[in-house]
Amino acid sequence: MSPFYRAFLEGRAPGFYPLRALAPQGFLQSEYYRKYYRHIGVADLIGGYVPLDKQTSLLLSFGRRAGGRRFGRGELARLGRAEPVIRALAARHWRDPGAGKLAASPTSDLHAQFRRQFEAFGEPALTRREREVVRLLLRGHSAKSAARALAISPETLRVHRKHIYAKLGVSSQGDLFALFLSSLPGKRP
Repeated sequence: MSPFYRAFLEGRAPGFYPLRALAPQGFLQSEYYRKYYRHIGVADLIGGYVPLDKQTSLLLSFGRRAGGRRFGRGELARLGRAEPVIRALAARHWRDPGAGKLAASPTSDLHAQFRRQFEAFGEPALTRREREVVRLLLRGHSAKSAARALAISPETLRVHRKHIYAKLGVSSQGDLFALFLSSLPGKRP
């Protein structure tokens, strides 16, 4: 799961953050990072969200390609100063679809549906502990980071992961993420 989306779900204050500030420990060594961020050629990322109403936020990200320089504090500060303008423009377009191309959609229940699906993913095939491991892996934790979060040894985590992959018929963290996405209601074929 994107660290920016996770920060939004967990109620982090709106604004912009560097990826390195939101990512779990070991994220840069995780399969999710390698298969997504590195694969698309992103070397550095700043992202955040802007609330549009009580139920909806606009997620934004700014990336630098591999080989480029990292975002600096000055750039993050400029985004912070621009955030009220971005928020006002986004809110205006959200309230008045005629003011731009962005139109509101009924999403009040979407967050709750996603949260329920995330918590229940793997039932009844997986044990409670295996589902805890899955949730950490889907959030982008590496095996070492997930083991630390659960206060278990990396070897124990690897055993859990092996059992999870066998029970769900997957062979990698990327496959696990794809299986989760395909389990969401309203998925596209």
